[in-house]
Amino acid sequence: MLPTKVIMGARRTFFGQALAGFVMGGLLLLGCLGLAMPATGQTPAKPRSAPEPAVKAAAILKILPFVQWPTNTFATSESTFVMVVLDAPEVAAQLEKVADEQKVGDHPIQILRHMPESSKDVHLVYVGRDYRRGLAGVPDAVRCSPTLLVGEQPGFARSGGTINLLLTAESSQIEISRGAASRVGIRFSSHLASLRAIQWIEGTKDQ
Repeated sequence: MLPTKVIMGARRTFFGQALAGFVMGGLLLLGCLGLAMPATGQTPAKPRSAPEPAVKAAAILKILPFVQWPTNTFATSESTFVMVVLDAPEVAAQLEKVADEQKVGDHPIQILRHMPESSKDVHLVYVGRDYRRGLAGVPDAVRCSPTLLVGEQPGFARSGGTINLLLTAESSQIEISRGAASRVGIRFSSHLASLRAIQWIEGTKDQ
């Protein structure tokens, strides 16, 4: 049997390669997640670009293994990991397709399309580009808890958000704010920090 360190190192290497593949086109990640377009029996002349919502959903699920949460974030080792998706129905639909088959560590995933009455157990909030209230629409209790705030708007990670997915068929860019994350006790694995496609932002305007 291989030593635990070897197994963990191989696992991290795999995640790093998968995320790098996504940044270059998204097709590798979608295949791993079962989100790729079904085969038609014909060999296409050129590979088709993955739909933008599917690529964003895949990016979220591949970044999560690199997140280091505070020790008291979850009540138990198998507590549900709750994602709230605001005004991004296509991204929510893609996440719902794979939520039953994916886990965050040992935590099953639940996707909500609205903020629950009790927001203390929310672990990720996805703010769609059409969500008019933006970060102001996220309750203070959520913003001050170990919650990943993920958006898809220019400037999101510089205005208090944690992760900004600026992903289109033409270009791919991921911004991550270390300042927003560390303020609520969230850290990122050094393996994620080594990927060139990610732009790291040290602080935010509201600090």
